[in-house]
Amino acid sequence: MNSPKKQSIKLLLTIPLLAGLAAVQADVVLEFDSTSYVSADTDFQRKAPKDTSPSGPYVLTNSFSDSSALSPSSGYTGPVFYGGYDFTSTTINPPNGISRQEVRNNYQGTDQIVIKATNFPDTWEGSDLSLHAVYLFKQVDFNPGYTTGNIGLDGLSVSWGSVDISATYDLTGYYLVQKDDTYYLSHTTFDMTTDGIASLSGASLDSETWAVYDPATNLNFDQSSASYNSLTLENITSVGIYYEDDLWAGGTNTSAFDIGIKTFAADGTVIPESSHVSLLLGLAGLLCFWRFRSCKRC
Repeated sequence: MNSPKKQSIKLLLTIPLLAGLAAVQADVVLEFDSTSYVSADTDFQRKAPKDTSPSGPYVLTNSFSDSSALSPSSGYTGPVFYGGYDFTSTTINPPNGISRQEVRNNYQGTDQIVIKATNFPDTWEGSDLSLHAVYLFKQVDFNPGYTTGNIGLDGLSVSWGSVDISATYDLTGYYLVQKDDTYYLSHTTFDMTTDGIASLSGASLDSETWAVYDPATNLNFDQSSASYNSLTLENITSVGIYYEDDLWAGGTNTSAFDIGIKTFAADGTVIPESSHVSLLLGLAGLLCFWRFRSCKRC
């Protein structure tokens, strides 16, 4: 049988281990993935207006905001999302502007965050096009239990639907995180020209580097001047996705672009405050002291 002294030593060694394990049990902290967020195609509460200029280039912009939500204000039950986007066409002004700016109902098996521009029944030949878009989910809208506290990020995943509309179309996606009031984009990118899925976790996430991104100043991320650095993924207050194609030639499709975010998820943990860990260790020490005193009377 173990003596009280041996039991105390085991307890003292076990408490820090349990505290550490409690801090690394990752869970889904944010998830956009459902067929029941909307019951019909539901417009964003903020939309890019038409460009009424008499000649091009035509610029259609839904300015970035992380305080005024994009997600529908009614008829939508999913997590609130923010962001913005812009679309430029040099010679063709789409008659309906950006024709879809919505959460599309149960499309291709899931509700999707969709933007789309059409020139039906005509094509986009003869016009040069560009697109930049960012969507983000703030910590206050994370899953229950994760809306406050220090969130440590353990994984990101996204799936999308996309129509390849031109031979020169090359839509590129990036992961987005916010830490200490600054947005960052991942060095890792993924091809969103056609339907796909991507994820970043484990050793790949640990070694990922990130570049500062300021969408309020310019939605268009400037890769040529970006400086990528390592980032401790703690105190994460927003997660999301950015995608862009700086220039492509309009093709024979009646759509300039048609892109929807099917699913998005972030895995993470609530990291205990150092004061809580210190309190736990202090209580363990007091318990061990009591056990040692008891041992003297054994």
